[in-house]
Amino acid sequence: MLGETRVHSDSASALNPKGLTLLRPLRRCVIYSFLALVVGPVGRASALVTTSLSCQCRRSNICTIPFQALSARSKRGVRTAAIISDAWRCKAAADTVDVGEPVFMEPPEILRSAMRNGTNAVRRLLLATAAELPQAVVNWGSGGDKAYAVQAQMSAYLKGLFEHLPTLGRSFSLSPLDCFHGHPFGLPPVQGGDGEFGILFHCKEYPNDLPGPKGRFSSFSTRSPGYADRNVLYLASTKRMHVIRTTGKNHCLLLNLDIAEFLPVPAERVNAVDESVFYEIGNAVKYPDINYLSKFVTAKLRQNEGGAALQDSLSGGSTSSDMAIFTKI
Repeated sequence: MLGETRVHSDSASALNPKGLTLLRPLRRCVIYSFLALVVGPVGRASALVTTSLSCQCRRSNICTIPFQALSARSKRGVRTAAIISDAWRCKAAADTVDVGEPVFMEPPEILRSAMRNGTNAVRRLLLATAAELPQAVVNWGSGGDKAYAVQAQMSAYLKGLFEHLPTLGRSFSLSPLDCFHGHPFGLPPVQGGDGEFGILFHCKEYPNDLPGPKGRFSSFSTRSPGYADRNVLYLASTKRMHVIRTTGKNHCLLLNLDIAEFLPVPAERVNAVDESVFYEIGNAVKYPDINYLSKFVTAKLRQNEGGAALQDSLSGGSTSSDMAIFTKI
């Protein structure tokens, strides 16, 4: 309830009069955000309320949260808007779970500046220069036919996000069969705010019990631990990873539901959130798919066409210097 809003703190700071002064602006912020989300624009404040506050779901982290009303262009968009809005308000959405500790990587200033300058500025960071990679790496990555290198600071930031995924306790690994790509999107800034930068990661990409040649070398199946949690949403504003489960209200977010009767495998078993749902809210824009693959490991795919040699190349150890961040359009 709005009247029961509290600031997370230990017992000592809770009794500190200075701590109590945070209740009034926090309550005002939550009220404004509630009005924006429920009844739409209410003067200037409801279009964007940005504040720094200590939230219970972020423990001691101070974070900037861009409360803004999100419109939607479909039933799926309405559900997606609710998930993002609840994440902004530190509220647990139905069938969506915050996992792991907050991401230690801060969004770099170059990204924050680009977000303030509009979605095209962010796109330029993701398409900095043509990528020089083995064709086998490019072919394995998600996205179109052309590969691009990412701006250096942005690349380091994205690497940190990928490397956070195995820490979530969902048996994820950085592998060409598991976590290696994400689908980014952006929400433009409102009245001088930072906007939003988000990524939907699809982990457990190639299980061994679904059709397709790549999955036959995988060590996990659709029934393995962690597969139900394969859809992970990251929001730069919250610095959190949110698992989107495709049950209950989130069922409508599944990929290929519209052609389910023609598919050899039920959409529920594939369990992939359709990344396009994030382009159906507000003025959201699609960014190029982001990939994180080993130059060394995937280069072996070109030399080893099958059998145990290919399996070894996929599971072989890679150092950080072997790994490449690139986008594809």
